[in-house]
Amino acid sequence: MRKSYIKVKAAFLAVTMLFMASCGEEWLNINEDPIQPSEAQLDLLLPAIQGAMAWGLNDQINEGTSIYIQHFYGLAFSRYEQSTASYSESWEELFAGSLQDLEVFIPTSEQDSLYLYSGVGKLHKAYIYSLIIDMWGAAPYSEAFQGLANQQPQFQSGEAVYDSVFALIDEGLADFARDESGIVPSADMMYGGDAEAYVAQYTQFANTLLLKLYNQIRLYDETRARTGITALLDADSSFIASNDDDFQFNYGTNQAPLNRHPLYVNSYASGKTYYMNNYFMNALITNNDPRLPYYIYRQDLSDPEGDNLPCETVDCPYGYQGNGYTGRDHGDPSGLPPDDAIRAVFGVYPVGGKYDAGQGDEAEVGDGGQGAGILPLLTNFMHHFILAEAALTLGVSEDPRVQLEEGIRASMSKVVDYSVSVDEAAANNYDADVVNDGIEAYVADVLDRYDNASASGKLDVVMTEAHKALFGNGFEAYNNYRRTGYPSALPPSISPFLADDEFVLRLPMSVAEIQGNSNAPTELVTTPVFWDIN
Repeated sequence: MRKSYIKVKAAFLAVTMLFMASCGEEWLNINEDPIQPSEAQLDLLLPAIQGAMAWGLNDQINEGTSIYIQHFYGLAFSRYEQSTASYSESWEELFAGSLQDLEVFIPTSEQDSLYLYSGVGKLHKAYIYSLIIDMWGAAPYSEAFQGLANQQPQFQSGEAVYDSVFALIDEGLADFARDESGIVPSADMMYGGDAEAYVAQYTQFANTLLLKLYNQIRLYDETRARTGITALLDADSSFIASNDDDFQFNYGTNQAPLNRHPLYVNSYASGKTYYMNNYFMNALITNNDPRLPYYIYRQDLSDPEGDNLPCETVDCPYGYQGNGYTGRDHGDPSGLPPDDAIRAVFGVYPVGGKYDAGQGDEAEVGDGGQGAGILPLLTNFMHHFILAEAALTLGVSEDPRVQLEEGIRASMSKVVDYSVSVDEAAANNYDADVVNDGIEAYVADVLDRYDNASASGKLDVVMTEAHKALFGNGFEAYNNYRRTGYPSALPPSISPFLADDEFVLRLPMSVAEIQGNSNAPTELVTTPVFWDIN
């Protein structure tokens, strides 16, 4: 099912890109084509860029990294077993899709003095390249997209590309400042509205991205990280400070053509690939996390038995949390029993599934939010957790305890508000007093643990809460874990593929890139990216 879903989306994006490419240089000669002005052409191209970006990130990258950091379970990735083909589709979607189109979008925008467009394009390019470096460690940049003139571009180091990313963000913000047209891209899938609101939202996104990147490099260049974050704070820079302004991709409910969240498609159809992770479910259950019924849906309220067991011995690694929270331990190598209809699956947040009100019935396609999920890319709650981490590790002028609390509350409200808006069961079972009491109790418990923790323990609390809130965005949780080593409670894989209990520190390079470009690096997945200094 997942493969067919990817093929449908890939076909849609391919048709879009082929249409754009078929125009060739004539498409770029906008001054010679008064019938098709550049504004209209760019409005067609921007959603293709954003769609390819979302699918590139939420295809293999989000699913693989979410398994690494134990948001859910998949056999190969939970054992850290992967190949050069494991992330090749995501690599191609980002480069041949989004970044290739941006090489048309940005100069065309500048040529016609549409600087809101060019600024938005540069911010997307910066964001995508930063994540490519975070995942793979190096990338073609200055020699990329030269066509036949250079079919084997050199890869630049992560440090060099990050420098270019910082410059791109500055250029994007400068473009906003010099725009005189006031023309807002009409087909933007991330933000919309009038010109004033649009610029404000993208400015918040840009500043939050800068905050994230400076924090990301704090182990590699502590002075630059502290100076950069301090400058943002001293300038009273606007960050994403409302859930309504979160930078996220929204999926739909269509079955044909299919545009539902891919993890909904996987969990609400037969032939399921994934399980919920026992560590993560246990962390939610034992801490009375109010997000539990929104994150996890139980198809059966009892534990499996008989033919639904994958092994005959009682001490096999297959684990149950009780009350129908049936999942897998990280790295569990057991076989797959016929348990499609009873294993716990993704709930309403963030995939658009079902709210768990104790129904205990099978999850089927069309249930719940019908797949109208979200991919939270850069959000309000993330910005608070980043500031909490930076305050603890860099000493920037923020109260880490306050930022921790704000991050938790922002996550809670996002999960509840979104879920109630898309799933009838979540709306019908919503009781404001009960939900608020649960949130208050949870926050008080976390703050108590924070207050009684050591210095390193305080950072562990912050990153553990960020880890829980990042359910649905595995790559940022993966970044956090590699950078800090927290949550410390994450158990090791019980059947690791890598030697000496090593962890995946970067994604394997795409097989197509290795075969087609002799300059493609082939570092081991146990080689850290440049900012990962532990």
